[in-house]
Amino acid sequence: MLVFSEVSTKKLACNPKRLISGKLFQWPVLFFFTLFCAVQADGQVGAVFVYDFNTGTLDSLVNIEYDTSVQAEHTEFYTGSFNEEFEHLENELPFTNSYFNLFNSRERAALKFDINNYPIRTNVKVVGYREGEEALEGSGTLISRKHVLTSAYPIFLPDSDILQKDSYSVFPAYDNGELSAEFNGAAVSKVYYFKDFTLTGGGNIVVLELEEDIGSKAGWLSIGFNKDLSALSDEIYHKFSYPGGSQTLTRYNGDTLRYSFGVFNVVRDDLMTLIHWGGTPGGVGSSVFQVENELSYIIYGVMDFAIQNTQQYTHSRIKNWMFYAIKEIIKNDLYIETIPEETNEDIIVYPNPTFATVALKNISSRHIIKHWSIVDIWGEKVMSGRTYAPGMEIDLSKLPAGSYYLKIEKRADIENHKIIKL
Repeated sequence: MLVFSEVSTKKLACNPKRLISGKLFQWPVLFFFTLFCAVQADGQVGAVFVYDFNTGTLDSLVNIEYDTSVQAEHTEFYTGSFNEEFEHLENELPFTNSYFNLFNSRERAALKFDINNYPIRTNVKVVGYREGEEALEGSGTLISRKHVLTSAYPIFLPDSDILQKDSYSVFPAYDNGELSAEFNGAAVSKVYYFKDFTLTGGGNIVVLELEEDIGSKAGWLSIGFNKDLSALSDEIYHKFSYPGGSQTLTRYNGDTLRYSFGVFNVVRDDLMTLIHWGGTPGGVGSSVFQVENELSYIIYGVMDFAIQNTQQYTHSRIKNWMFYAIKEIIKNDLYIETIPEETNEDIIVYPNPTFATVALKNISSRHIIKHWSIVDIWGEKVMSGRTYAPGMEIDLSKLPAGSYYLKIEKRADIENHKIIKL
């Protein structure tokens, strides 16, 4: 059970002064909020700070509790309402177009994929502004209707909570210096970050909350953790990013979506490292995720910095305590609840994704249901029923989170609907 509650007064209190965008603000502790530094204990997340760009206030979320016995967990992905077209991502080692590493060189994504299809369109360009002028670039990934996962370093100066720019926006499916004709961008309203993140110590992961819902249309990827290093090592990871800068072989402009995939050279408790060539500016904040095409798209790490003389690109791993903190932040935006209008068209299942129940819309005399059943992705029946009355709900609350299929047997035919249980 995750709980956001007031931290005990016995715990170490933080200095309520914060340097934001180069200006020193004194936060009135008694009048606005009390900012605490939580001491991280077993099964409890340390302090998570949240800065609100609209109000200019800083707050903290503390005492996020979680079950330490869970070995692995992830949220569910959502493909978005734009279309149901998937781009196939390779899960074989890239023996060509590689240097001395196990990741291939960055290809222009648009030459390999339709970037308006899933999951490509979930990748966003992060843009920072100073006094209204574009002044910074980074990469990120949609993880809910209104949240983007990225690194601390497109947002903050290294090893500090000093904002690099005055404001930020994100743009999905941005490519070749042009905004997408299909997907709107959105301004960042809040940034969530972990206490005491450092350049080399991991934890350089932030969540951007957006002013508008762009994930309902574009979709989002799952985030997850796994305590078993062997499950994360020697596995194929995929990465989409907006690298900038130049090096011996390639010049990157930061305005073009690039794709690479392969195996990490090193996976350890807090960091994942790969060897690559150039393109650090703009590529920071890009996610690395494992794929089982059309079944799972799970982010396990975020790129935070590179050691240029060795070309080592480090990625902060999503640890269990980070996962539960992020899940708590985004939980209310992990579902789409759209109640369709009355029509005589095909049966519609809603809300989908769902936390608990689903219902059917457009039940009429042309849709006489003889039998319905819920099956998992392995084809095993987990629920069934013989009748369905208009207004009736099917309770999925006891099922584990994941993808299922609702099989509806009608008088004349059979319908199958994919359901995501959160």
